[in-house]
Amino acid sequence: MTITSANIAESPASAIAALEELARLASLQASVSVALVEATSMSEMLARCAEAIVRELSVAFARVWTLSDDQTTLELRASAGADATINGAQQNRIPVGQFKIGKIAKEHVPLLTNSIAGDPQIHDQEWAKREGLVAFAGHPLLVDDRLVGVLAVFSRSALPAATLSTLGAVANAIALGIERKTSEQSLLLRNEELVGIQNQLESRVSERTAQLEMQILERKRFEDSLRELTSRLLQLQDEERRRIARELHDSAGQTLAALGMNVSKLHRVLAKSNPELRETTTDSMQLIEELSTEIRTLSYLLHPPLLDESGLASALSWYTEGLTARSKIVVDLQVSPEIGRMHPDLETAIFRIVQECLTNIHRHSGSPTAEIRIRRENGDVRVEVADQGKGLQVAESAGTMKSRAGVGLRGMQERVRQLGGTLEIVSAGADTPSGSSLGASADASTSSRGTRVIAVLPFAPRSEDPSESN
Repeated sequence: MTITSANIAESPASAIAALEELARLASLQASVSVALVEATSMSEMLARCAEAIVRELSVAFARVWTLSDDQTTLELRASAGADATINGAQQNRIPVGQFKIGKIAKEHVPLLTNSIAGDPQIHDQEWAKREGLVAFAGHPLLVDDRLVGVLAVFSRSALPAATLSTLGAVANAIALGIERKTSEQSLLLRNEELVGIQNQLESRVSERTAQLEMQILERKRFEDSLRELTSRLLQLQDEERRRIARELHDSAGQTLAALGMNVSKLHRVLAKSNPELRETTTDSMQLIEELSTEIRTLSYLLHPPLLDESGLASALSWYTEGLTARSKIVVDLQVSPEIGRMHPDLETAIFRIVQECLTNIHRHSGSPTAEIRIRRENGDVRVEVADQGKGLQVAESAGTMKSRAGVGLRGMQERVRQLGGTLEIVSAGADTPSGSSLGASADASTSSRGTRVIAVLPFAPRSEDPSESN
């Protein structure tokens, strides 16, 4: 309605009424807007909207229904007025298409009547008569022509036709508010579901992580036990080698020496009394000498006495000379003079590593030469053994310790680990590790083929305690 100065001059009362109507409509829209913005829940929002309608339109009741999820029923969500009770009211649930409320929902059109008494479309006639209601107006709540609910008012006096336009002025805003709150509730429910799923996943992950940690712990315990057992076996092996070497030297060696003396004496006697047996005793003396040499060599291989008496350099020099004599492999041994005497465990470990490497070269590589370099380097002892043989395959790396040499390499690795060192194997039969160093002593001929074993061990000097050498 447009208010002009001409309207006021012609009909002052009508103009004032129109102004009051506009003011009431503006106040209603403002109250509804505030409710839509401030309310934190669907129930609070619709209740405040209904209260604003009752207050601004001076009607007896205002009620708001929303469409059920299956879109077959209108559910009463808010009621304001003299009797704002929702629970237990006959109007709580109204099927779409039945009575005036249901008809508004089905046809998407507003309705107004000023004679509800006896009207069969007003289903709760007892309530209407008790409250003295005579008029009804309802408006559909639509969002893009999609029904979300119905807004209705009941009055004890006749309602003007403008009531429908007034309800229509706020119906769109209320419909959008219902849509927004419904979406928010759906999002909240979905978020709760996602949080529940996330908590379940986190719980499962935590359980699985705990299981994996337990498995890792058990495996670590097993590996620690295995290393401890391997370490003990190597220690027992060295002790047994030392014991057998001493027994061979002290017992079998002396026995053979005595046997040799007896045969020698018998040889001298038979030379006069029975010359025919002289050749037999001569052969026996030669066999005894050869057996004595073999036992002495075996004793030294099990545990060379030079390792305890003179140190690593002397023991390795004796061993490589014997290897060259037996296998014809030319061994180039260079031990830095600054090495000196070291802790017995360190000397034994280095000797066994070199011994194992030379054994592998003799048995597997087919190399005619071997190169050994032992020197001090930044507080460590660096041991390198290289050959010019066939090399190892890719699967036969130091990491897997699965090569033709068998458990010997595992023993080397365990000896190095016990002393806190590192072991690296670089082979022409496998891809050379990026950035790996072959040492300053490696020349073009040795670095282009064969295998190089590099052990780096923390240097430990020999103690003055004589018990260490036992």
